[in-house]
Amino acid sequence: MKQRWINLLVAVVLSASAFEPASAETLRVLTYNVWHGFWRTADKELLILPSESRRDRERRQHLQTARLERLEPDVLMAQEMHPLPWRARELARDLGHQSIHQLVSCGLRFLNIGVPWAIRSGLAITASRRLDLVRISAPKLSGRLGYCNDWLGLQLEEARRALLGRIELSSRRSVLVVTTHLHSSTEGGAAREQRRLLETTALLEAIAEARRQSPAIRGVILGGDFNAHESSRSIELVRASGFTDVASALDSEFATYDPWANEIAARMTEAGGGDPERSAPRRIDYLFVSSELLPFIRSVEPYGITPRESPGELFDSDHYGVLLELDL
Repeated sequence: MKQRWINLLVAVVLSASAFEPASAETLRVLTYNVWHGFWRTADKELLILPSESRRDRERRQHLQTARLERLEPDVLMAQEMHPLPWRARELARDLGHQSIHQLVSCGLRFLNIGVPWAIRSGLAITASRRLDLVRISAPKLSGRLGYCNDWLGLQLEEARRALLGRIELSSRRSVLVVTTHLHSSTEGGAAREQRRLLETTALLEAIAEARRQSPAIRGVILGGDFNAHESSRSIELVRASGFTDVASALDSEFATYDPWANEIAARMTEAGGGDPERSAPRRIDYLFVSSELLPFIRSVEPYGITPRESPGELFDSDHYGVLLELDL
């Protein structure tokens, strides 16, 4: 009788262990404005000029790639990537990733010849090959006139877009990954905020539509350069739509744009008509997760901040990134 109870207990333990969930998969997601290397004048929205030589850009991007290789993110959401599509493909190759991209700023161009200076800047998402990244859409959020693709540019005014992709985790969970870069200009503050609010509304509608079209999606990660303070109406709208700002959720305070410490940010602020000394450090880059992913947040931290004890270290962007870890 005693042996029978022992055998029954062993059977119950083995049966229970068979239904234990698989070990969690850590997903490292980085949103990063990698800086296209151009600057816009304070009084002419469409006058965009290179601020570095091709040689300097290649050196900076080489440094950027080396640092990203050391970081080993599973997903990279990049803004201001230039020149597309080559830079996205090159970076994906070096990281062992797949990539999708969307040109946003292209000027007037045929192939690689055009003005202003054949700019080919936009959005890109790269992801580890195991995640099977698939492009969903790249909706236009603002800008009525113009057209951009890899071969042709007919852009007569500033436009903003989002880039949506889908990844598949080993747990068979489908996750929508979305990146965007909202409006930034030298026009008045109220008009600037109103435009970003309209772009945010269009962004959230695009995400909702993607979810309707793909019911298998079990979560959304939204990241990008929102050019907005945490208390702005556009950020409040994202939160009100069911997304959680992971930095705020974990009480992690840091700036992602800091003209006081970042030399490139100081130059860009000055080129845009501002005073770097009066432009306070601020967080304008964000990572949000939908409610389904909230329990899986592990950590969040800034990326790319040069230690104060290493003042001679070079910056590879005017922004710092936001790095999120999830245990899924």
